[in-house]
Amino acid sequence: MDAETKMLVQLADEEDWETRNKAFLLLIEAVNKKVDWAYEVWDKLVDDLSSSNMELRLRAGQLLSYLAISDSEQRILEIFPEIWDITYDLDYESSLDLFQSTWKIGLAGAEQKNILFQAYEERFQETLKDSENNNELVRFYILKNLMKLYEQLQDKKTENLIQKLLYLESENRYKVNCQVYIQTYISR
Repeated sequence: MDAETKMLVQLADEEDWETRNKAFLLLIEAVNKKVDWAYEVWDKLVDDLSSSNMELRLRAGQLLSYLAISDSEQRILEIFPEIWDITYDLDYESSLDLFQSTWKIGLAGAEQKNILFQAYEERFQETLKDSENNNELVRFYILKNLMKLYEQLQDKKTENLIQKLLYLESENRYKVNCQVYIQTYISR
């Protein structure tokens, strides 16, 4: 890990919210591509997943989701349930950032994509059975995450899951927007 990244990791634990936030955002930018220092921070992030501090749990989940592409040992498979459980901590606005970063796990490989797809499909089905206020939004973000993944991979499995979930979706505006998006990528 280079000196700048090491400094960002340290600053991400600072007391001052603004300093901590800037460091975190720069770390997210850094892990948007494969990095060779993932395991230097991995264990601390895994520990943070069980912190009593919601912000720490959410940030750890986001960073681990992004680091999945750098996880050659596939450790993400073991901790995915912990990350996914945090997405249910619906202090909704803050958990949304974590929820929106989970699609990155699908870029790490076939097994990672399979557990992610299973989680997305189960959650989508759950939201159809329950009339909680945020359920429509959860379905929207599942579809949006799948479309981001499709944009990167352009594979049939992702396309099929999107189509399956769209068939189940009751909200027409999401169906139309997603269909247009998918048609744009399929016709390329």
